[in-house]
Amino acid sequence: MRHPKSDQQEVLDTVDNFNSELATCFYFRGVQASNELKNKQVSITAKTAFQ
Repeated sequence: MRHPKSDQQEVLDTVDNFNSELATCFYFRGVQASNELKNKQVSITAKTAFQ
């Protein structure tokens, strides 16, 4: 059985990795995009004009 704290750490690591990908990914250059972990919920937002 996995420990709940290790699962929480995996989620935090995943959110951090995703933020790093957003910062460096070619497809997101010039786009205000982010994700956030709050109250055990991950929110992903992006602001851009329709293309």
